[in-house]
Amino acid sequence: MITTIRRCRPGTTASVLSVAAIFVMLIGNPNATAAVCPITGQRPGDYSQLSVELCFQDWGGNQRHLRIPSPDGSLLILVDGDTGQMQEHGRRVGEPFSVSRDEEWIWSPDSQAVIVTTILGSSGPSGAGITFLRGESRASEDLTKKIQTEFAARHPSLPCSNEPNVAGLGWLGNDTKSAVLVAEIPTVHCENASGYFEAFVVSLPDAKIVRVFSMRETISRFRKLLGQVLLEDIKLQKEERGHR
Repeated sequence: MITTIRRCRPGTTASVLSVAAIFVMLIGNPNATAAVCPITGQRPGDYSQLSVELCFQDWGGNQRHLRIPSPDGSLLILVDGDTGQMQEHGRRVGEPFSVSRDEEWIWSPDSQAVIVTTILGSSGPSGAGITFLRGESRASEDLTKKIQTEFAARHPSLPCSNEPNVAGLGWLGNDTKSAVLVAEIPTVHCENASGYFEAFVVSLPDAKIVRVFSMRETISRFRKLLGQVLLEDIKLQKEERGHR
């Protein structure tokens, strides 16, 4: 499991690890795989304290065997390598589906849907959408482009604002009516804008952006939900302001 290294930013613990330590982490420790990637997934994920990372027991060998239950216990997502299958009350339902190499999920409180964040590389890009899991509405809604477009319109002069990373943060309330996602400026080659992020509230099932929170407002309202990547972004932005 090498997610810890791949997602670390400058100034974090992994950036000062010795070459020998990194080598051991990369090849894996067969005596510690169960602790590194539990069968229920790794919690929390990179972007949200509520997310579960669909981790690997053996990244290089493509060994990933997960059983991820819904909050109410009625659904179970089985992941075997790059393939997922849903069970409902112990019975397999629906068709198998593909699971990305670096993916994290946030269940809705009512177990009706998940926010799926897909991460491609150490500093992105990442994209996110909603997958509805029950009834006739079982479908996916990719929100990446919609949020990127809105973010770029709000910050036309901000470096890299046209293609921010998009990730899930959580839900408002106890159902699937409102999801919260973040748009984040990549942390490389984006000058003093690196790590700036905002939260977007999206109503469902119409997938409309109904509210946007600035970075300051996002930190104030959703601080308990912020994952390690966003917490590091806060430090990075403070450092950028200190250099101006």
